[in-house]
Amino acid sequence: MSKLASLMIKISANGAQAEAQIKALEMKMEGFGKRMSSLGATLSKTLTLPLVALGGASIKAADTQLKAEAKLLTALKQRRDVQQRLIDQAAKLQGRTVFGDEEIINQQAYLAALGLTEEQINSTINAAIELSSALGMELEASVKNLAKTYGGLTGELGESMPALKELTAEQLKQGAAVDYVNANYKGFADQVAKTGAGPLQQLKNQLGDMAEKLGTALLPIISKLADMIGKLADWFTRLSPGIQESIATAVA
Repeated sequence: MSKLASLMIKISANGAQAEAQIKALEMKMEGFGKRMSSLGATLSKTLTLPLVALGGASIKAADTQLKAEAKLLTALKQRRDVQQRLIDQAAKLQGRTVFGDEEIINQQAYLAALGLTEEQINSTINAAIELSSALGMELEASVKNLAKTYGGLTGELGESMPALKELTAEQLKQGAAVDYVNANYKGFADQVAKTGAGPLQQLKNQLGDMAEKLGTALLPIISKLADMIGKLADWFTRLSPGIQESIATAVA
């Protein structure tokens, strides 16, 4: 065999080997690509989507809390010192009951709007929590029924608590009905928080607080992003229809 023929055979063999190696590499790269695609999908389901959901829930929780606090401040005619003390009281009540602080703050705002003093608000909220825990009433209903007694009326409470009917209108206006509930229903809220699903509700409230803090931290970022998008939208609307169509086509 001539040297030329031998060289050609060698080159051919090397070429076939190289081609086989290239094909093997291509298959490995294809497999790697599929694995990365699968990993991306998995991360979207197990990490990205939950994080987005958490962010959305946190922002909603923060929004609910901030609106309740703003409502309270408005009802108090911008007395921030009183607002802060009532918010602190709501946090303490949440810590030992099944009621969330945002729910309590909303009821504080209702009582403040009626013109009750800080002391009356605290006393009424505490009585309402005990009453709701004892009778299974919604907190809002308990607060409203107790608030009526400051007008000298026993209302529905007089039917479930006959002792209130013995109080004079003047005594009711001075808060005697609230005092009666605080004295005779004391301890119900603490017991409910420790029994059955009570601890689970308390845990839910604590997680809600965490979500509120996260949402509060995210809100400024969301606000800046919304401002940027608003400016971009304004810029886009001022372009000619032809340029808008060109941009839309390029993005698509």
